[in-house]
Amino acid sequence: METVGGAIFTGICIDVPCSIGFCVEQAAIAEMLKNSETKIERIVAVYEDGSILPPCGKCRELMSQLDVYNEHTVVAVGHEKEVTLKDLLPERWDRTWD
Repeated sequence: METVGGAIFTGICIDVPCSIGFCVEQAAIAEMLKNSETKIERIVAVYEDGSILPPCGKCRELMSQLDVYNEHTVVAVGHEKEVTLKDLLPERWDRTWD
């Protein structure tokens, strides 16, 4: 993950059979927050075989709630494809649509 300020934060995924692990995005976000940053410029999650994995719904929501700027975060969803977080969460649950 790269922040607007240019810092790079990494994480690891802990995936265990009983579902008490956490995602790589959550680990990287924790490191970012420990360094007083909230704005994510771009993010990519790479699986052990080198494939790109888009963030799960929980991680998408977490990123969006940290800072309104993160709607513009560039998210790698494949080796040749990137979208914004807003594209992945087009209709936020916490906005009024009147």
